[in-house]
Amino acid sequence: SLRWDQGFDMQFGGLDLGTDYTFTAQYLYSRVREGFLWTNLAQTDLPAAQPTGVAPDGRPIYADLDALRINNLTQLGNFDGGSSHTISLSLAKRWENGFDAEFSYARQNIEDTTEGTSSRGISNWRGIVAVDRNNPSARTSPFQIEDAFKLSIGYEKAFFGDYKTRFDLFGQAYSGTPYTYTFDVSNTNSLFGRAGQGEGPFDNSPLYIPSPGVDPSVVYSSGFDTQAFFDFVAREGIETGKIHEVNSKSSRWIRQWDLRIQQELPGIPGMDKIFGDNKLKLVLDVDNLGNLLNSKWGNFYNGPGNNQQPNVQADLVTRADVAANGIDGATALTGDAARIACSTQDACVYRFNDFTDRASSSLSPAQSVYRIRIGIRYDF
Repeated sequence: SLRWDQGFDMQFGGLDLGTDYTFTAQYLYSRVREGFLWTNLAQTDLPAAQPTGVAPDGRPIYADLDALRINNLTQLGNFDGGSSHTISLSLAKRWENGFDAEFSYARQNIEDTTEGTSSRGISNWRGIVAVDRNNPSARTSPFQIEDAFKLSIGYEKAFFGDYKTRFDLFGQAYSGTPYTYTFDVSNTNSLFGRAGQGEGPFDNSPLYIPSPGVDPSVVYSSGFDTQAFFDFVAREGIETGKIHEVNSKSSRWIRQWDLRIQQELPGIPGMDKIFGDNKLKLVLDVDNLGNLLNSKWGNFYNGPGNNQQPNVQADLVTRADVAANGIDGATALTGDAARIACSTQDACVYRFNDFTDRASSSLSPAQSVYRIRIGIRYDF
């Protein structure tokens, strides 16, 4: 990591903005070495689960272990992919008239391969958001906050004798949480394989985004709203003709202002003999000041749960079946059938059946409120 502090005076043309500014720049780099990686060897190594199939977009189709009644063989290994770059800049100034201010900006670029947020190995494997869950690669971390701005403005003055009054206003704005558009799967239609022993699939397989018009990898059932889907793709600026990049979208920005007022008061009589100089301090905190002023301000939004936004229900069908029986008449490949039937990338196509335009950010009522606290502090 690197840190640089520099003091300077600031003038713009003939305008003197004061002296003794402090500028601080920091850069922090870290690299993952031997991070935790979970693999289901029952899908990759057992003869009964071979060979793997190939989806229309090239990703592997593993065995449905639950359908084959094969137990999971979860292996804990290591990986070295992933890094973190964090840059922060701050500018601070204190004036003789009692004012002080500080502005800061931070930017993160964090890549990781797995998060390991569960206490169970099989759940950590199931929870990997990747094109190939048994061979994941580094991608944007779901915990990355790409941009963050902070501003603090303070003023201090003794209005009542020697007892100081201080006002502090804190503001912050930061980008939302990353998330991925994914397939909406089920126990009977996991698309790319399933764990064994009743462990259901998560909605964390990145969605294939077809090209508008004719895409060789996708057909649309009569009930699929193609117009609404591509309107959504255009509105969100999603690249087409490829698998959606993991954690490449972000939920809404968060903005909040907080206020603190502190008033010094006389100390406790007689305690100066024990502690020397001592004072009481009345403290008033208003968290989320904007929401106190206007209920439409200071709202907090959550991104999609588990950083996944399942938008499309689809199944796999063979090209031959579509040619013989039509799109709606083709039989969905459920259970372990897709792995066997989709032996090559050209053997099958996705059939998009249903699209849901879900909101990428949801209001958090518990956090979108103001809070007022009043307390007494004793300094000695």
